[in-house]
Amino acid sequence: MSKERIGLMDANGGSAETGRGIDETGMAGGFAESVEQKMDAVRDWFASHCCGFVKEVCLPSDFELFNQGSCQSPFSCPLDDSSHNLICLNGAQLCDGIAHCPDKFDETFYCKSECKESEHKCGGQNLCLPQEALCNGIDDCRDGSDEKDCEVCIQGAKMCNGRKCVAASRLCDGKSDCEDASDEKTEMVRCSDSRFYPLTEACRGELSQCASSCPDCHPTAAFACRKEHKCIQQSMVCNGIPDCVGGEDERDCDRVCDLENSFKCARSNKNKCIPAEQRCDGIWHCEDKSDEMNCREVGLMNRENDISSLICSAP
Repeated sequence: MSKERIGLMDANGGSAETGRGIDETGMAGGFAESVEQKMDAVRDWFASHCCGFVKEVCLPSDFELFNQGSCQSPFSCPLDDSSHNLICLNGAQLCDGIAHCPDKFDETFYCKSECKESEHKCGGQNLCLPQEALCNGIDDCRDGSDEKDCEVCIQGAKMCNGRKCVAASRLCDGKSDCEDASDEKTEMVRCSDSRFYPLTEACRGELSQCASSCPDCHPTAAFACRKEHKCIQQSMVCNGIPDCVGGEDERDCDRVCDLENSFKCARSNKNKCIPAEQRCDGIWHCEDKSDEMNCREVGLMNRENDISSLICSAP
């Protein structure tokens, strides 16, 4: 991996080259009183400063960075045994004969001739991909099979005809990735204020004027009220306030996870439980990212997902 293609931020959020950054709390000014406040401030600081000195990394907008995990990767590995920094790899860097991780994790863990039932086998490769790497619009398999025959696209990727997913970063970039060139067409929705909004923006449940104007609600960011065909935000689900006719957004909110073997996502994807080993592993499995919060407090530090301490490979 070329050093020229890596942007490094130290554990305090500063540039390894310039020394610019934030204080020992990970905050500009150190004014956070909670983990959530700390992460909010780190995100704001990172979005406003990162492109000023980490020029090797191509970063999209603040929204894309933190809601789609631009630098986050299912294939991340620690920089070394004592560091919380992560090296973010893509599928092309797995099982390629080059050890990108210090412990050669990328050349052993995913490199198998036979995959588990829960994994995807890349055609013509001894490469097994986890579910988190499928249908996100990024071709990790050489044959692109990890992005085909998808029922739902994740991380903001767009579904092409034929159930192929194209990454959000490749939409409207002047190059057709879908056979029908639909990735180069902006789908618009006319909302109750008579204005037109992009489909992906209108149907997240965040714009009240568009709540009842969408053919389908965003699969992860929104909850669909079926009776009135309305989209509401996932954060409004199971919050004690009925927002759908009949209160369907407040039903089945009492599911309890097996706390010894699983973790319950706090707000989004109501009643979603994930395996305990996915808690604080550096990958967002809950849409509200609650599985990567308070990792220091619970003593899980293997791959803490702190945006201020990532090493990101440029695309």
